[in-house]
Amino acid sequence: MKKIITSAILIAMMTCGIANAEKLQLPQGETLDLSEKVGVYDAENSFTVKMIRKEIDKKETQEKIKESLLNSGVTTNVEEATNTVTNIIKNTRIYQLRSNTKENYYQGILVSVYVKNSDKTKLKQLQENLAKESENIDFVGMAVKSYIKNIPLDIKEKDMKKSEKGIEYTEKETKADFENADYSSDLYTDTIIIKGKEGSTYSVFNTTQVAAKYFRPFIEQALRGMEK
Repeated sequence: MKKIITSAILIAMMTCGIANAEKLQLPQGETLDLSEKVGVYDAENSFTVKMIRKEIDKKETQEKIKESLLNSGVTTNVEEATNTVTNIIKNTRIYQLRSNTKENYYQGILVSVYVKNSDKTKLKQLQENLAKESENIDFVGMAVKSYIKNIPLDIKEKDMKKSEKGIEYTEKETKADFENADYSSDLYTDTIIIKGKEGSTYSVFNTTQVAAKYFRPFIEQALRGMEK
């Protein structure tokens, strides 16, 4: 399941850049105004995402999703799992934030997905079933998780806030430094969660820590003014 969603996101990230705007619209209609200093490039208008939207409900695509789930170790409620994955892909939006200043060029990727409460329950059950049905279905994933555990993470969870228009949201900022014998790098992730009556919108902004310092004031201002 993760492979399907991740592959679609990566391809869309590579092809986004057709539409340029200053406002960013989340899957359930919440709008973030990032000011004229930040360009918002919507992958929704890219060729890849248009093809995904066109093909997602076709029988051939559904069979490929089902096959991937079976290869991942899912053996029960496969049809239901396929529908859940399809719904999540349909409700995912991808943006690239760009800003070219005299000093530097900054960019980051924001992935936003709306998950219904019913789908959250199904995803939880799916994860539990996978754990029961197979203890070693993904050696690579297990290795990555083990590696991540050894990386020092600076996690800052913030209290719930409310925009000027009354939309409640929470944030979690994560910073990490990667270093081994070959290279060193850093990561900044800002997770924004907006809970609704029937589901929640999860928006994850990924960039470098240097770029985060530039984008952060614009994101804070946009969240304060968030409207629907």
